[in-house]
Amino acid sequence: MSLSLTVLGSGLTILGGTLIYSWQKSMDRTEEVHRELRETYKNYFVSLARQTSVYGLDPKNYEDTSRSHSVCVETLDLIAPQEVVEAILLVESALINFKISFNPDSGEFDKELLQNVTRLRSEALSEMRKDLFRKTDAFSKLKSTTFFWRKK
Repeated sequence: MSLSLTVLGSGLTILGGTLIYSWQKSMDRTEEVHRELRETYKNYFVSLARQTSVYGLDPKNYEDTSRSHSVCVETLDLIAPQEVVEAILLVESALINFKISFNPDSGEFDKELLQNVTRLRSEALSEMRKDLFRKTDAFSKLKSTTFFWRKK
């Protein structure tokens, strides 16, 4: 009897430890992906700012800034959810139109096209925020729940 209880206790302990370990590894991986997304989103916006700046529009720097921006876009296409990718593609289309309107000799550009890039950038940022905070939705619902001991 004592031996069977010991074996049962040991088995339950090993099973519990295995379940907790796998749960913790899953949480760690989720946090790692979340961190990678934040970093990629940040890199994209830094790259986009360079693309629309005087530095990025200068023909001498065009190839370098375009290459790094393309890497950011391709990375987002690989790891971001579809809603974010669609928003980014709209920004990229508007960015191409803006760059076509830019005259490097005079430094003039179509202000409406730049405003369109800015508006679409804000929409893409909103989609990115939704993606990043979607994972914390359960926590926000819990915080807003009214328990019987906590009246609103």
